[in-house]
Parts: sequence; C-alpha cells; structure tokens
Amino acid sequence: MVNDLLEQCDMYARDNNALCVERIIISIGERSAIEPSLLLSAFETFKQESRFCAKAELEIQIQKVKLQCYDCGAEFEVEALDYASCKQCGTQNVKIIAGSDMLLLSIEMNVEDNVENM
Repeated sequence: MVNDLLEQCDMYARDNNALCVERIIISIGERSAIEPSLLLSAFETFKQESRFCAKAELEIQIQKVKLQCYDCGAEFEVEALDYASCKQCGTQNVKIIAGSDMLLLSIEMNVEDNVENM
C-alpha cells in the first residue's frame, strides 16, 4: 500500500518534470482498516527508497463513513458505529459510499523551484 502510494507520486513527479515531491495529502476512511500511525511510520521508512519522495511530508485526513439509503436516497455521515439504518426513513437497506478506502488527494511538487499542486 505505501509502496503503491510512493510509486504513484513518483510517476506524477516524473510526468510533471518535478525536482521532488514536498508534500502528499491522503484521506483514510474510518472503515478502511488502515491505522494512520502505522501508515505514517511505514511511509517514513519506505520514502527513503523513492526517487522523488525522499523528503516528502505525509498529511493524513480522516474521512468519516457516509451511507446512502437504497430506499429513500438519503446520504448521511455515520455517528459512532450505527451502520445499520437510514437516519431519514429507518430502513436497513443502506450502503457505504465513503469512508472505507484510502485516497490520494493532493501532491505538492517542486518544479524548478516553484511549488505546484496537483
């Protein structure tokens, strides 16, 4: 997972003729089964092997779980561990639409001494 993230950032840096990646911002869902502190520790270890990310900082944002009701269409964030029913109509016919994955949100790169956001 960390290697995939670093490879993706290296690819973007190479494609944009960057000198280096300075900052990587990701989102981790509450239901992603990813422990932020362990991910950060692994990132600090593995980034040393990266061509462009060796000095990059990793910022982690936590994404709350969001559900959508199949019956009434309502979308809402989950509070505590209440994943079973719709806040709008009470049915248990819901699905997770956010908060169960890891997403790359932004990469800040140094391109000939100018910082660019992707």
